[in-house]
Amino acid sequence: MCFAESTAGRRIHVHLKAAGLSRSAVLYLPKSAGDGLSPLVVVLHGRFGSGGLVERELGFDSLAAEYGFLVVYPDGRHRGWNDGRTDAKSPHIQGQDAHVDDVAFLDALIARIEAHYRIDRRRIFLAGHSNGAFMANRYAAERPENIAAVASVAGTLGLAILHSLHPSEPVSSLDVYGTLDHFIPPEGGEVIQHGGQVLGADALSDWWAKQDGCELAANRYPQALGVFRRSHLGCPAGIDVETIAVLGQGHVWPGAPHESVWLALAAGPEMHMLDATSAVWQFFSSHPKPVSTARRMGQPI
Repeated sequence: MCFAESTAGRRIHVHLKAAGLSRSAVLYLPKSAGDGLSPLVVVLHGRFGSGGLVERELGFDSLAAEYGFLVVYPDGRHRGWNDGRTDAKSPHIQGQDAHVDDVAFLDALIARIEAHYRIDRRRIFLAGHSNGAFMANRYAAERPENIAAVASVAGTLGLAILHSLHPSEPVSSLDVYGTLDHFIPPEGGEVIQHGGQVLGADALSDWWAKQDGCELAANRYPQALGVFRRSHLGCPAGIDVETIAVLGQGHVWPGAPHESVWLALAAGPEMHMLDATSAVWQFFSSHPKPVSTARRMGQPI
């Protein structure tokens, strides 16, 4: 690992082998992390993105410096993730990353960081945008013992992989979406350019609610002007399943600038009504893995 240091912390370039492939990531280690156990946030970019791009755009580093958590930005193989949409006909999905084991990569990456730094096993969180959101949900469902909470922005889960996902323990879930997302339909259905059939935003939260042992009934209420929150009832202690809808929002990470003018135009409108990065961290910071689950898994509490 090599690193660059600033007054606020270090950016560390991580290189490792996973499932026979060379993989990479950027880890931000703030000076505020201190000597105790620190949370870890894993952030997955969207298709055609990179770890470095979302690090620059989303603003997690500044929150990490303020609150003392580590944040890592992995690079997808061919700038994408194998999120399980095997029914997709898009060459970008089937031709490049269909046989890449990204679950193994994230396993190896988390293990590498844990081997070098004092990570709080009850506070490992996973967030993703678009293709990265699909991958985040897939990983959280396949490795719930590794993740306390998952946040997906402008992405859900593919129908093709649902039958194989059976989380062995609950994971808190937050899904953020724009009501004018023309890439990933908020009500579910076919992703743009033959990207496969996917759950809608409310259907994703209903799926997580069922896996987590919550009620399917949910309260929907205004959080701010043009922003609505939906929260499931009757979840186990320490677990929440929620969605945030931003009216008129397109296929973007709310509150984040786009380096590419073309991508900003293609993704649709940014309504400037929600800072999704802050909302995701607020959700994560209040949802460590419940003590009962951590004890059962033999983790320190």
